[in-house]
Amino acid sequence: MEYPIETVLHQTPGQASPMFYAERMDEIWNGEFAKVFQPYLPHIWFLCSTEVCPSPRWRRFKDSAKVRFCCQTCGHGWTSMKGRVVFWYFLHIPYCEGFVQFKLYGQQCQRCNNGMFEPAMWYPEEVNKVLCNLYNRIGQTYYGFVKPPIRYDRRAGKPRTQHNATLCQACRDGECDSRPRTTTPTTGAAVTPTPPPGATKLQAVRV
Repeated sequence: MEYPIETVLHQTPGQASPMFYAERMDEIWNGEFAKVFQPYLPHIWFLCSTEVCPSPRWRRFKDSAKVRFCCQTCGHGWTSMKGRVVFWYFLHIPYCEGFVQFKLYGQQCQRCNNGMFEPAMWYPEEVNKVLCNLYNRIGQTYYGFVKPPIRYDRRAGKPRTQHNATLCQACRDGECDSRPRTTTPTTGAAVTPTPPPGATKLQAVRV
C-alpha cells in the first residue's frame, strides 16, 4: 500500500485538520502492522493505541525513530530524531490471540510555547522498522527466536536544533534516551485482554 505521507507531513494547519493527521497515521500503522505480523498466523494479533500500560502482566518494548511535528497553533514544523514509541504486548495462548497496544509520544512547539504536546507524524519506513523490531522481540518472547536482530538506524536527517528535553513528552515521562529511565511499581490484578474497538485484526490468508 502506498501512503501519501510526504503530503501529510508538509501540509499546514490550514490545509489539514488534526483529525486528518490522526486518520492518516492510523492508516499507516494498521497497514504496516498487518503486513509485518502476518507470518504469525494462525495466531491472530490485534493492534490499538493507548495512553497507559494495559496490565502489569504485559511485556514492554520501546523504540525510537525520526519523526516530524507540526504545531496546530502557529504552523511551525520541525523534525526530531527522538521520536518515541512504547509497545505493550501479550499472547493469550489458549485463544491463539495476541494483543499489542502502543503509545506515541509528542513534543511541544518551541516557537509559540503553548504547553501542548503535538502528535508525532511517522514516516512509513520508520513505522515498518519499529514494527519489525517489535515482531522480532515478540518472536524471542513467545516463538523461540534466538537473539533476533534489532535495527537502530533512522531515516536520514539533520535537525536544526538540539533535542530539548523540557519540550519532550517522553523525557517528561522518563521514556526518552536523553534522560535516565525511571520506573514506578505497578499493582493490580491482570485481566484477560479483549480486542478494543477499532483494533486491527489479522485474518488468515490461504495461498
